[in-house]
Amino acid sequence: MLTVGLVVAAAAPVMVLRFVSPPAPPDDPPVGLGRIRQVPPGVVEYTNIAADYGFSYPSTWQLNEVGSSVRLESPGGNTVVSFGSVAADGLDAASEGLIEAMPGSGTSQELIGTTREQIAGSPSLLTSGTATDELGRPVRFLAIAVRADIGSYAITIIVPAGSDPSRVLPPVERVIASFDILDDGDVVGPL
Repeated sequence: MLTVGLVVAAAAPVMVLRFVSPPAPPDDPPVGLGRIRQVPPGVVEYTNIAADYGFSYPSTWQLNEVGSSVRLESPGGNTVVSFGSVAADGLDAASEGLIEAMPGSGTSQELIGTTREQIAGSPSLLTSGTATDELGRPVRFLAIAVRADIGSYAITIIVPAGSDPSRVLPPVERVIASFDILDDGDVVGPL
């Protein structure tokens, strides 16, 4: 059980599952360092070949690649989920670096809580907090550091502080639950 409810205002349980499907056919168009594949209506699979991770996301969301990192934005851009690999020596160091990169680091940032969970079958450290973003808006965030045999990964979730959990959490939970570390040639499965 993974709790990402600290991102908004209340705790909400999330199940973390590992989804595996057959490899993508070779005619799927590559996008930057990743590969995107349309699966069930309304769902898109993304695989980052360079960083060995993947996830599924709603087709209405916007995906932007920057190197081996990916930024997902909900329609309207209010919810942002980012994925990437990080160079860190251990889970605590990865988490500390991730927190420093979050909005308001050193100024308006207030940490709410930290918990250890399993994501994609790997030990993970989740830290939630509040901050003020670069435009001066209050936000809530969840910074997730994931440590796998093949490296460390960072997942961040940023939402407006006044977000409605019943609207924000369901799609974010599905995206995070679909995250997979592709250390064995797997391809991510649908939401």
